Amino acid sequence: MVRDLRDVPLSTGEALIGGPTAVTVDLVETFRSALPWMLLALGGAMLVLLTIGFRSIVLPLKAIVMAAISIGASYGVLTWVFQDGHGARLLGFDAPGFIETTTPMIMMAILFELSMDYEVFMLSRMREEWLKTGDNTLLVPATMRLLGRWNWWFPGRAGPAVRRSPEPVQAPARPAHASDSVPGG
Repeated sequence: MVRDLRDVPLSTGEALIGGPTAVTVDLVETFRSALPWMLLALGGAMLVLLTIGFRSIVLPLKAIVMAAISIGASYGVLTWVFQDGHGARLLGFDAPGFIETTTPMIMMAILFELSMDYEVFMLSRMREEWLKTGDNTLLVPATMRLLGRWNWWFPGRAGPAVRRSPEPVQAPARPAHASDSVPGG
């Protein structure tokens, strides 16, 4: 109705439509126009930073896809519980039948950044093992195992680079002397 009222042609002057419904309509329109830019900024920044940090193209793309999947699942649960009311009685509230307008945008920013933080911590440790051993086995998650050496692919290299640590140098065994076992001897 707000949009219909705003579209009514006036012969003179200007009509301003206000109130909570009009504010909500304006807020949704603002979010709808800002959402693609927000996604592009978040995803682009994380892609660049993770690519630089891990010298891989595949891992940052995988991280962004996995974050999108987990955020989508979170939206599904949010809708199922708060909008559709499943489990409302169990959780002790009455489902309002809608989701507050600002919730999805705020939730996306928070969840995306939390999942990226987790991904950075996890991949940092994985990269240490990869550089040390060149082996993806026993690394998690399963996509690391499935993608193998391609996890570490970066343009301009013939293949994934592995920098193995040098073997530790063993000190030569010292011959046992009788004086080693006798105190003061």
